[in-house]
Amino acid sequence: MKRRLIIDCDPGADDAVLILMALAVPQTFDVLGITTVAGNAPIEWTNKNALKLVELAKRTDVKVFGGCRRPMLRKPIYAAYAHGETGIDGSSMPEPKTSLQSRHAVDFIIETLLHSSQKVTLSVSGPMTNIALALIKEPGIAEHIEEIIFMGGSTNGGNITPAAEFNFYVDPHAAHVVVSSGLPMKMIGLNVTHQLVTSEHRLEILQRMGNEVGRQVAGMLAHGVEHDRVRFGLEGRSVHDACIAAYMLRPELFTFKKMRVLVDHAGEATMGASITNEYPAHINDQWLSVADSIQADQVFDLIIDLMRTYKD
Repeated sequence: MKRRLIIDCDPGADDAVLILMALAVPQTFDVLGITTVAGNAPIEWTNKNALKLVELAKRTDVKVFGGCRRPMLRKPIYAAYAHGETGIDGSSMPEPKTSLQSRHAVDFIIETLLHSSQKVTLSVSGPMTNIALALIKEPGIAEHIEEIIFMGGSTNGGNITPAAEFNFYVDPHAAHVVVSSGLPMKMIGLNVTHQLVTSEHRLEILQRMGNEVGRQVAGMLAHGVEHDRVRFGLEGRSVHDACIAAYMLRPELFTFKKMRVLVDHAGEATMGASITNEYPAHINDQWLSVADSIQADQVFDLIIDLMRTYKD
């Protein structure tokens, strides 16, 4: 049976790879819709980027729903320093011909979950604003969620502050609502995603694979290489969000630990920090399945294989 999937995202080059991976395998994923949120770039750009990506994939059957343009309580924070002003600098996709759907992302999520005959997986690769507000507006959706698989948090420090990962930092209050909801979820944080990085060889394969998808992905991933090398000491650019799709397709490439996770939404120096603990006394009944390791070479091979399936 296909996994029913809503992709909630803030594209973002790494979100773009996640979307293209999921859309490449319609035999595996029934993508019910893509919902956008402000994060890597303002909502106007993340909306446009999502539309460009479904057109690039020739999957305009998958509709895009615009979501929240700011966090629940904080002022917006963007990541132009890593993704460029557009969120996908380095790509050259044309302006989209399709348009956003009229429904707001939060309403789409609620209505889709309530009327689904099968439980739905939520892939969450940006700030969790849409998901938190959907749970607040209609708590009854919880029983229709198979699991939430999200890229966010970390067990070993942050990438926007020493304590906090970007998605949690942008909207820590939303992350707190979702992470403390008690729903089944898997957290894939920086401790794992910083292992999935580009190299000159991998970018060359994408660039030369002979299709437009490969060329566009190579361009947008090449854009952030220097940032990740200088700031984090990585070999290339991290492709954080692709880990969500990779996990759903090849779960054996990851290991997870049962951990208690708290999101700091009140501190100053630690705002957005994910506080993790695996001692049994602290886990009790509030726990998450937290990614602990990744077979990164095989995951990147999977990315390349899926990008190669696209034909011009």
